[in-house]
Amino acid sequence: SNPTTVSASRCGPGTVTLSASGGTPGNYVWFNNLTDFIPIAGAVNDAYTTPVLSATTSFYVAIVSGSCVSGLVQAIATIN
Repeated sequence: SNPTTVSASRCGPGTVTLSASGGTPGNYVWFNNLTDFIPIAGAVNDAYTTPVLSATTSFYVAIVSGSCVSGLVQAIATIN
């Protein structure tokens, strides 16, 4: 099944911690975008802290279970 995500926001530039649920820590895969499908190195848990952002940015997460991969679900890091 697909993960459930929680988007997050902050005021001004900085890091944002996004979270997902529905899988087992270590079995998540986070992505910067939907075009190159390159996983973010080391981002395998239910929480992902973004790099410093200065604009609202979408990230995507999937759950890997054996050889199966769930659908990608969007999580939005909003910069106000």
